[in-house]
Amino acid sequence: MKISELIQDDRNLNLGTERGRELLERSIQEYGAGRSILIDRNGRIISGNKTVLAAIKEGIVEVEVVESTGKELIAVLRIGCSLQGIVQQWKLLWITSDMELFARAILRST
Repeated sequence: MKISELIQDDRNLNLGTERGRELLERSIQEYGAGRSILIDRNGRIISGNKTVLAAIKEGIVEVEVVESTGKELIAVLRIGCSLQGIVQQWKLLWITSDMELFARAILRST
């Protein structure tokens, strides 16, 4: 399925935050797509609206659709991916993001 065929949920009340969008985009830039979204039979996004927007921004055009009854958990196995390396990189990413946020707050207060 093409990502452009997905329908954003126009009733989505979760507006998210700028920081959350930045972290999501950075995650997709550095690690690629690795998180799932939930769609209905018409392609309307139930969960993952911001993930789809970040994926589009990063040039992802294809969506692998896995049918489910909802009675099983779907796991995405990333080829060539190791949790140990990712955890260390995520810690650095969070520290960097917190430092950037802190610096912006200081600049605004002066």
